[in-house]
Amino acid sequence: MQNMYHAHRNDSFAGISVIVLTWNGIELIKECFAHVVHTVEQWDLKHEIILVDNGSCDNTITFVKEQWPHIKIIALEKNKGFSYANNRAAQEAQYDTLLFLNNDIILADDFITPLLQRLQTEEIFAVAPKMLRWDRKTVDDGLRYGKYYSGLFSVCLDSEAERIDKPHWVTFFCGACFLCKRHLFFALGGFDEIYTPYAWEDLDLAYRAWKQGYKVIYEPKALCYHKREATTRKLFSHFSFMTLMWRNKFIFIWKNITYPPYFINHCVLLPWKLLKFLFNGRWRHVIGFLRAIRYIPRIYFKRRRETKKQQFNDKEVLMRSYQVIHG
Repeated sequence: MQNMYHAHRNDSFAGISVIVLTWNGIELIKECFAHVVHTVEQWDLKHEIILVDNGSCDNTITFVKEQWPHIKIIALEKNKGFSYANNRAAQEAQYDTLLFLNNDIILADDFITPLLQRLQTEEIFAVAPKMLRWDRKTVDDGLRYGKYYSGLFSVCLDSEAERIDKPHWVTFFCGACFLCKRHLFFALGGFDEIYTPYAWEDLDLAYRAWKQGYKVIYEPKALCYHKREATTRKLFSHFSFMTLMWRNKFIFIWKNITYPPYFINHCVLLPWKLLKFLFNGRWRHVIGFLRAIRYIPRIYFKRRRETKKQQFNDKEVLMRSYQVIHG
């Protein structure tokens, strides 16, 4: 495996920066990060590992310094959310190829080679791996696509056996594990901190890439395992988590859906959707909407700026993504 990458190496490739985000995850550091460090150090290519600590108070930094003194640590004074922490780490990365990981990810031994092969294509911004849950069987993420229907935007995950083992163009990647080009990451503006503390920022980044003419690809030969929501369960109750998801869902729609038929449809149907949510007791949906309203001035500014950059509208993006790749 160590020599496999040489045959496919691009002359412009200098190395890879592995960015791992953590917050009060000392047990995950011992279980998952230790495995990641071991795996990465087996790769026959230049690399660096950056651990960005989001204000932990559980001795994470001391433990990492003792175990791996060569690893670069970015220690934030407090938890500033997913977007800020990862943007900060990307700014300090020395290589143009970035691998973003959460602290609850383990990589298969042959993980990196197929991702790097896919990323060499000029039009590709990011590559999403096949992600399984801790049982090593259940599909957790990977083959993600967007769907606009009945006034709302939804994220769908395909886990059908006949499709998950084929590469596809996909609308989104999961922020817990993906590979991308650093120069394009910053050209796109990085993760948008409007979604802080987290949720939908990874979808937002991938979607903006598509609209500006770049692509996201799913590569099933790259395999990783995810202990999903190991950190978020410490931060949020289920109600608070779902309220945050719906707040950021509305922010995403208002910020990114600029195709007139879709956006007009959303505005027309939204009052009826909210009434239906209230009638059915879906308070978290309504509270999420109310909390999103306060972001409208920022959303308006970002929407105008992004609209000027887009090469494809929403309908074209959804048609271009989620297509099987032959060859």
